[in-house]
Amino acid sequence: SLGSFLIVQKSYNAQETVEFADPVVREACIARFDENGDGNLTYEEIAVVTDVKGLFDDNRNITSFDEFQYFTSVTVVPEEMFSDFSSLESIVLPESVTVIESRAFSGCRSLTSIYLHEGLLRVEYEAFRSSGLEGLLVIPESIESLGWDAFCDTDIQSLPQGIIHAA
Repeated sequence: SLGSFLIVQKSYNAQETVEFADPVVREACIARFDENGDGNLTYEEIAVVTDVKGLFDDNRNITSFDEFQYFTSVTVVPEEMFSDFSSLESIVLPESVTVIESRAFSGCRSLTSIYLHEGLLRVEYEAFRSSGLEGLLVIPESIESLGWDAFCDTDIQSLPQGIIHAA
């Protein structure tokens, strides 16, 4: 039996400052994307970011990046972006993401669940290899390509109709 859950959507003002839960994420994002130098990021500043590649090259010790959902111009989670981030427990992908590149989340042992939005087209090979994913994972109908071993060494497995569940 599947449990129930509630999805809450927060509305925000474009000029409102984004509050980051993880201080390492906040520091990296401000260092790279704070165009006006005020030491903060607004939803509007984040919404125009298109490339996050290498954002955490200096520190792979993040625990959460739920604020990623506000990066609404990002369409690709780059290859190995979060690879071996063993402390990453929580991330919310932007609905604009259409591609999760190879090994983007491989080795994220603390990441036990992720929501894949409708509109996602490709999940490349070993994207979630050896991550902590477990339980039920619904693959959106929009998926055109699911890479070789995208979910290998996790506690989920492929089923008909694109639904993946615990082994």
